[in-house]
Amino acid sequence: AIPVVWLAVLLLLLFRLSLGLLRAMRLTRESETVDEPVWKILFARCLAAVRLRRRVRLRSHQEVAVPLTWGVRKPVVLIPAGHREWTDEQRAAALVHELCHVKRADFLALVLVRLSLAVFWFNPLCWIALRRLKKEQEKACDELVLRAGLRPSTYAANLLFFKRAAGLRWRPTCSSSSPAS
Repeated sequence: AIPVVWLAVLLLLLFRLSLGLLRAMRLTRESETVDEPVWKILFARCLAAVRLRRRVRLRSHQEVAVPLTWGVRKPVVLIPAGHREWTDEQRAAALVHELCHVKRADFLALVLVRLSLAVFWFNPLCWIALRRLKKEQEKACDELVLRAGLRPSTYAANLLFFKRAAGLRWRPTCSSSSPAS
């Protein structure tokens, strides 16, 4: 019975990963290219600031609640449809953060960890590692945004803006976790 249960959970986790990838592809396919001049200029500046030479597509979709990045060979930054109302600081913070994910190949690392988790799902340390990886990826990109010159108070306000706009709640705890976690 143990091999059957292991295989069933393996297939379930691989199915969930596949659904996530298919959804990301669908969102990208249905999204619109962000081609407003203010976004194009800022996007080029952010690519230079992050020192990213790869071609990255900037797209927008109404189902996207917060900025996100996915893809390895052809990375995509997807932003919410309400991006036109953002301030320049909010735009820059979101773009630099997401481009840092691209530069660090965070999406590839996350997929590889999820694949290994599918195999070793029974080990609680694998689940802890996945959760920790996500937090550390966010913290690393947050630090890179701050190193790029954005004031910490401004960046924190922008993070709260994005979370509130998405309907997400942030509850501070006694731990030293950041709002982006």
